[in-house]
Amino acid sequence: MLKKKLLILATLPTSFVFISCSGIYNFYESQPKPENKSLLKNAKFQEFVNSVFSTNELQKQDYISNQINLNLPTLTSELKYSLIFSRPYFNMSRDEYRETRQNSRFTIHSYLSKNWLFLLENIDKLSFIFNPYTGRFVKNADEEKINLLKDNKIRISNKNFDFVKIDREADQFDKNSVYYLIFDKNKFIRFTAFETNNELKTKLDFNMFVLEDQIADNFSFANAIENWVKTEEQKYFKDKLESARENLTEDFEEKKAELEEQIARFKSQSQQSNLDSEDEEDEGNFCSLDNLNACSPEARDFLLNPNRRAFGRTQRNVSATNFQDVSVTNFQDLPTDQNQDPNLELAELEKKYNQDLSNLENTVKNQIFNEKNDLTAANFFSNITTDISTFNSPYKFHKYSLYSIDLEKGSDISTKPEQLPEKDSPFLGDYSRFIDEKLDIKIKNETPEEFNNRRVFEYIFQTIWQNNESKKVQFFNSYYAKENIEKLESQWKNIQEKLTNTNPDFESAIQEYNTFVETNWLFILERLDKLRLDFYKWYSFPDQFDENGNIKVAHSDEFKQLVKDQEDLTEPFYYANKFLESVSEGDTSRFVSNYKDLYILKQNTLINLRVDYSTSEPKVSLNPFVYHFPKTKNKISVKVLTEIFHQALYHASEEAYRDFENDFVKKFRYNLPAQMFFKEKDEKK
Repeated sequence: MLKKKLLILATLPTSFVFISCSGIYNFYESQPKPENKSLLKNAKFQEFVNSVFSTNELQKQDYISNQINLNLPTLTSELKYSLIFSRPYFNMSRDEYRETRQNSRFTIHSYLSKNWLFLLENIDKLSFIFNPYTGRFVKNADEEKINLLKDNKIRISNKNFDFVKIDREADQFDKNSVYYLIFDKNKFIRFTAFETNNELKTKLDFNMFVLEDQIADNFSFANAIENWVKTEEQKYFKDKLESARENLTEDFEEKKAELEEQIARFKSQSQQSNLDSEDEEDEGNFCSLDNLNACSPEARDFLLNPNRRAFGRTQRNVSATNFQDVSVTNFQDLPTDQNQDPNLELAELEKKYNQDLSNLENTVKNQIFNEKNDLTAANFFSNITTDISTFNSPYKFHKYSLYSIDLEKGSDISTKPEQLPEKDSPFLGDYSRFIDEKLDIKIKNETPEEFNNRRVFEYIFQTIWQNNESKKVQFFNSYYAKENIEKLESQWKNIQEKLTNTNPDFESAIQEYNTFVETNWLFILERLDKLRLDFYKWYSFPDQFDENGNIKVAHSDEFKQLVKDQEDLTEPFYYANKFLESVSEGDTSRFVSNYKDLYILKQNTLINLRVDYSTSEPKVSLNPFVYHFPKTKNKISVKVLTEIFHQALYHASEEAYRDFENDFVKKFRYNLPAQMFFKEKDEKK
C-alpha cells in the first residue's frame, strides 16, 4: 500500500558540478557563486535535500560540496549538443551515427541521474516540447491536439516548486521513494530516489505532465501517475517472466525430443538385433566384440574401429534458455560418460529444467533489479513515462519532453569577478550546514590560482591514497627528503643535456626521458613554471590490425595526408605559471575499476596521469607526452576528447576515427593536437 506524504518546497537556486561518464571536478571559480546564496539561505530547500538524503548524511555533504564548485559555462555544450544528437525518448535507428547518439544519450541520462540539482537550478533555461508519441513515433489518440495548443514548446517560468513524496514498497531496495515536483502549479516532473547497500541513487525524469487546469489536490494526480507506473512495472515483470519461461521450455523440449529420438532409435536397433539372433542356428556364432571369430571381415573392422559413434554421445550446444542473466546448464559441460545411457541423460535434463523453472522468478527479479539500478542506460525504467497510451488520467493533461537547454540567454551567470562575501553574511552559516567543516573553501590570502591548484592536487592525492593518510605521509616524507630531491634534480639535468635535436641518440634519450617522467610525476607537476614544452609530433590514432595482420580500422588517406603536411612547431610552449587549473577522470577508465585516467587541464594542454590499483600499492604514472592544442579556437572539453579516445583506441571504432577527423578537429575547431615533451626552460631566454 502506497504511503503518501505532502511536503512543500520553495526556491531552488544553486550551481553545481557536472558529472557525466565519471566524476569531473572543475576549479575555475575560486569562490561560491552568488546564486548559491539564495539556495543555502532557503530553509525549504534544506527540507528537500534532507528528505532525499535522509539516511545518508555523508553522501549529501559530498554531493553538495561537489556541485557548488561548478563552472556553469563549461556545461553549456555538453548537454546542449547531446540533446541535438539524441532524444532519450525516441528509439535510435541503425545507421553510421548510432554510436554517436548512444554516447549522447549516455550523457543525457548521466545529467538526469547525477546532476539533477544543476537541472533544477536551471529549470527555467530548459525547453520542453509537446510529445504525444511513444518511442516509435506512435501518437496517443487522446493527445492528437497539437494544432489546438497555443505552444508546442514551453518553459517553466518560476523555479520555485512544491513537491509530493510517495514512499513505494522497498522490494529489493533498502529505500524506494518517488517525488513529483510541481512547477507553475500545473507542471509535474517525476523524481526517483532509492537506496541499496548504503548507496543512494537518484534520477530526474525527462518527461513533464502539464495539466490543462490547476487542481486543488495535487497529490491525487501524482498518485494516479504512480499507480499507473506501478501497474506498468508489474506488467513488465510478468511479460519478462513469461518470455523467460517460454524460452526455457522451448529449449528443453528441443533437447528432450533429440534424446527421445536417440532412445527410440536404440530400442529399434536392439529389437532388430534380437530378431537376427533368433535366426542363428548356433548362438555361439553371434557376431559381437566378445565373439569376433563369428564376424565377417567387414563387421570385425567396424566393431574394432575406435572412432565409431556410440549411442548417447550426440550432444548439441543448446542453452536451456535465451533469457538474459538466467543461470542454466550447457549440456555439453555436463560431466557425462561418453557412452551414457540416453535415458539417464534425459532424467538429468528434466531435473535441471525443473530446477531452472523453480528459480526463474527470482532470476527475473534480479535481472530487473540490475536494470533499474543502471540509471545511465536507456531501458524500460528510464523510459517508463514515455508511452502513456494506457494511462487513464482523472484529469486532462498533455505530455512534454526535454528538448533543449540554453544557459546563455537569460542566465544568471556573471562574467564579472566575484566579490568576497562579507564575514557576517548569513550565507556562511547556511553554507556550513551542507559542507564538512574539514573542507576549506579558501585559505586566507590564497589567490584564485592557488586555490584551484590546491584543489586539483587534493583530488589527485585522494584518488591515489583514498583516505589512507599514513601511506600519503610516508610517500611525502620520502619524496621531499633533501637527498631525494637532489638526486632527482641531478638525473633530470643529465637527461636534459641529451634532449637536443643534434644528438644522434635522440630516440634513446627520449626513452630515458619517458622512464623518468612516468615515475616522477610529482617532480614534474610541481615545477611547471620551470619547464617548457617542445614539439615531438602531431598526434593521430594508430592503424589497428586484426589477427590476420589486415587493417581493422585506420584514419582516412585524406586525414593521414593532412597530418603529414603539417609543419613542425618550431617554437616551444611556455606555461604562464605553475598552477594547475582543473582535473577530471576521462572516459578511458569509465568501465574499469583497476585504474583511473586523470586529465589535468593547464591552458591549452592536457596532462594525463594514470593511477593503477592492480597491485597491492597504487602505481602512479605520468604520460611523458602532453597533448597541446596550438591552433584551437574553442575551449578544450575533456569529456569529448576522452570519449572519442576511448571508442577509438579501446573499441577500435571506425566511427570514432571519423569523429576525430571531422568533429573533433574541424567541427569543434580544436584542430590537430601535438604531442609535446617537457624541457627545462632556457633561463637566459
